[in-house]
Amino acid sequence: MPNKKQTTTSQIIETLFDGLDPRQVKVLTKRHGLDNGEELTLAKLGKIFNVTRERIRQIESAALAQARKRAKDGHIDELVSLAIEELEKTGGVRKEDALLQELKSFAENGKILPINFTNQVRFLLEISGQVFYHREDEELSSHWHLSEAHQRK
Repeated sequence: MPNKKQTTTSQIIETLFDGLDPRQVKVLTKRHGLDNGEELTLAKLGKIFNVTRERIRQIESAALAQARKRAKDGHIDELVSLAIEELEKTGGVRKEDALLQELKSFAENGKILPINFTNQVRFLLEISGQVFYHREDEELSSHWHLSEAHQRK
C-alpha cells in the first residue's frame, strides 16, 4: 500500500456531497443510514421535512444523480478498484462481510460504527454502477457481485 494517508469513506462521501444543498445531503444521509446506521423510509423522511414521499423520492433522485456525476470525476476510483479486485479473486461474487473486511482500510480508525461503514461502502459502491449488491433473502446471504452472470454461477 502507498505511504499516503488512506482516504476514508466519510471523506469520499463529503466530497461527493459538495455542491448539494443541505436538504439533499440530509435526505441522502438519512435515507441510506450514512450517519447513525438507521436507513429511514421515504414516509419517515416526508414527515421530517413535511412533504410527500414522492417529493422525498424526487429529492433523493436528483441528489443521487449529482453524486454519481461527481463520482465519475474519480472520487471513488480507489475504493471501487479495490472492491472489483477482491471480487475478481473470488469469481466475481463475495459475501458482504468478507468484502467489507478487505475494504476496512477505508474506515476511520475507531471513529465509525460498523453499521455506518457498511452503509457508507454500500452507498459508494452502488453509485459507482460497477458492482452490484444483493440484500439477504431466503435463498442467499447479502453479497456483492460484478454482474448478474457472476451471481448465477
